[in-house]
Amino acid sequence: MDDLQVKNDKRRLIITSTVIIIILLLVGFGVLRLFYYAYENTMKDRMIDEVYRYESQIESQINQDFEMMNTMAAFFGRAENITDEEYFKIIQNVDEENDFVTLGVFDTQGKGLISDRDAHKVYDLSIDDLPEEVKDVINRSIKGEEVMSDGFVGILSEKDVVMFGVLIYSGDSILGCTIASAEISAFSGAVEDNNVLFGSGSMSLIDSKGNFLIRGVDSKVDNQNTSILFQSKESNLSEDEIEDIIGSMANREQIEFSFTTNGKI
Repeated sequence: MDDLQVKNDKRRLIITSTVIIIILLLVGFGVLRLFYYAYENTMKDRMIDEVYRYESQIESQINQDFEMMNTMAAFFGRAENITDEEYFKIIQNVDEENDFVTLGVFDTQGKGLISDRDAHKVYDLSIDDLPEEVKDVINRSIKGEEVMSDGFVGILSEKDVVMFGVLIYSGDSILGCTIASAEISAFSGAVEDNNVLFGSGSMSLIDSKGNFLIRGVDSKVDNQNTSILFQSKESNLSEDEIEDIIGSMANREQIEFSFTTNGKI
């Protein structure tokens, strides 16, 4: 009888211990999951904060560039002929006081002047002589938009640039537009910060098509010319997903997505 009681006590002890261990494991697993989610949410919040901080810096710089552009446009709006080289030489003095690589004015017929600051030259050009990116800025500016292009290589500077364009008008009359290009590297300050996400992350600047404008220090995409929004055998993004992402960026919506590069997400 005593031996049977001892065996039963041992069995109950083993069962109780097993149940306690299982409960502790489940509790530990639950705590670990809570910790993981808390850490993930903290990092996500930090990432969003850093993106918004960088966006604020970029917007401030872009707004300053547009203010300068509108000041120059107001100057040309008082001129009898916006493509008169004498007027343009005056505005070149302003050009020396900013970070614009090139500065130009074009009338509504597509005739204009472009100044190359580094070469200290002024070129008499037609819109037909210019690359598509510049044509697009000129055409949209003359329609009344304040335009900032995607990145491209300038034909005069041979540098990676973005171009700005604003309307020139006198009273109710549209005279043309003024354009200016700035080096993309001028926006690189926060991207090159090694402390992104406490040093464990990387930030890059892309254009509306997913092409790199400025690559983060620890970017995992090896090919400089590769868009992160592309379809290939390697990519995990479908055509519909790519269109949705591009649409969200155009609407300035907050989005999250992952993409595959070098076989890794």
